[in-house]
Amino acid sequence: MINSAAIKRAADYLDATDMGDGQWAYYDEGMRRYYLVSADDLAGLCEFLDATDTDISRDAYSHWCAGTTAWEMPFGWTPDTVTEHERASA
Repeated sequence: MINSAAIKRAADYLDATDMGDGQWAYYDEGMRRYYLVSADDLAGLCEFLDATDTDISRDAYSHWCAGTTAWEMPFGWTPDTVTEHERASA
């Protein structure tokens, strides 16, 4: 079962956007791209944030990124791109 508190916490940490259907979009400043990630995977970020090993918790995002199944979106894609497209299709 998905922990909604963990999803909210991780989404707030990444400033992620709920895209619906269990998908979230977040922007990686270092890569200068958006990524899509599942709610389950997003919630997993909290395990790194809460690690008792300070080397892990301090760099939680990097540790999480190493194992995430997030999809890199094309350059220039934004969550608004989808919303605008969906409005135009309606």
